[in-house]
Amino acid sequence: MEPFEFLPFDNLTYDDNGTYPYHQGWTITHVIIPFIYGLVCFVGICGNSLVIYVVLRYAKMKTVTNIYIMNLAMADVLFMFGIPFLAASFALRNWPFGTVMCKIVLSLDAINMFSSVFNLTVMSVDRYLAVVHPVKSADFRRPRIAKVVNVCVWVASIVVISPVIVVAKPTEQMDGSYACNLHWSDTEEGLAFWSTAFIAYTFVIGFVAPLIIIAVCYTLLLRKVKSASARAGVRGSRKRSRRKVTRMVIVMVVVFIICWLPFYTLQLVNLNVQLQVTPFLVGSYHFIVTLSYANSCVNPILYALLSENFKKSYQKAICRRDASIDAFTTHDASHARRRVNSRTVPQQNGGTESVRIEMRSLGGNVLRSSLERNGRDRSRAYHADTVRTISNDLSPEKEA
Repeated sequence: MEPFEFLPFDNLTYDDNGTYPYHQGWTITHVIIPFIYGLVCFVGICGNSLVIYVVLRYAKMKTVTNIYIMNLAMADVLFMFGIPFLAASFALRNWPFGTVMCKIVLSLDAINMFSSVFNLTVMSVDRYLAVVHPVKSADFRRPRIAKVVNVCVWVASIVVISPVIVVAKPTEQMDGSYACNLHWSDTEEGLAFWSTAFIAYTFVIGFVAPLIIIAVCYTLLLRKVKSASARAGVRGSRKRSRRKVTRMVIVMVVVFIICWLPFYTLQLVNLNVQLQVTPFLVGSYHFIVTLSYANSCVNPILYALLSENFKKSYQKAICRRDASIDAFTTHDASHARRRVNSRTVPQQNGGTESVRIEMRSLGGNVLRSSLERNGRDRSRAYHADTVRTISNDLSPEKEA
């Protein structure tokens, strides 16, 4: 959230003049902080826009995990549009943008805070299902279901932050300037109570509860990985791919904790300790807030470092090279019968399942899959868009 608007002012002490030290004239901080905010905004918009582009542009990137990642990137991009207002407000030591913009900026800020951790929670649950229950979860670990889950994440985030929409407004400070804050009450008692309640509310819903779910998922996942023996017929490259995706999500969770734990720690300390507003506290708080903002721009960098598919897609997008033409796209206009992929998968009941996808129609738009389960053959025609998901699932290079 915007610097200082989370800190309940009744628990802070003033100097002898009754004003905050950071309102006493211009300092170099009023240049450095807006510059850092601007840098975070630029990197965040460019990086997350690139993530959205490559997931939408390249068929191979349309996996369940990447759809969740795209949702996280969308939330980060929306939040970045509010950062210039926060930077300008800090540089001017005033909020000149009015009530409506105050509500919009703080709402985007809060939505980003909750949607980020909700998305990470969903991704952790998805990793648990993909690794621990790969067969049972296959029916609902699909891109279409992932999109529905993304909508639910947005709805939940908006509902959770609805108090921010109601109470956010510019409030007059002791020096006559205005700050975009959460105005809970006109009385000191009401302000103290509701500020404390809201900090506890955000800490539990936006940090503790999601991290408990995430911890449970990865504890069960790691137990499964340690206890499971290598199964015949499972491709080594496929197992490595799943491990890479799981590692990427774990790193994202760890980075989120590193970026947000100091913020919540300071808020909780301020509830129980009377803090003297000093230049050191002001500087520390701005560093902590900037660290939480940086979480929104660091994720695209993590994807490039931890995901080979993202790295290659970034290179294709930046170098403006066309993506490799998959056999199931319309660019493969061919009247000939062509085999796309096949795989034999061992089942839990001891049987096997063989899947083969073939192109058999004009322009490659209609394909036929052959499914043989325990010796019984079934064939079915699919549109190319439907086969993208199936073909990706069969590819050993695809990040599950």
